[in-house]
Amino acid sequence: MARRKGPYSQAFKDEAVRMVLDGDRPVSHVARELDIHDTTLHNWVKAWRREHGGVAPAAPGKSGEKSERELELERENRDPD
Repeated sequence: MARRKGPYSQAFKDEAVRMVLDGDRPVSHVARELDIHDTTLHNWVKAWRREHGGVAPAAPGKSGEKSERELELERENRDPD
């Protein structure tokens, strides 16, 4: 089976990363489902975690804004004392 070649839209990348971070499936399974190379998806996930602290991208149609309490809880989860 031929794998899909880039360039990939940012929306496609965000959705792929969200599928990995929100679900319990490994990168290789999601990559196979999306017909992309698992190393490519792994790099996207790694970049997202580096830039956003591991928080999954918002699903399409959801508001990207979070309440102050949600942001505070995310900070506590990332940096436990």
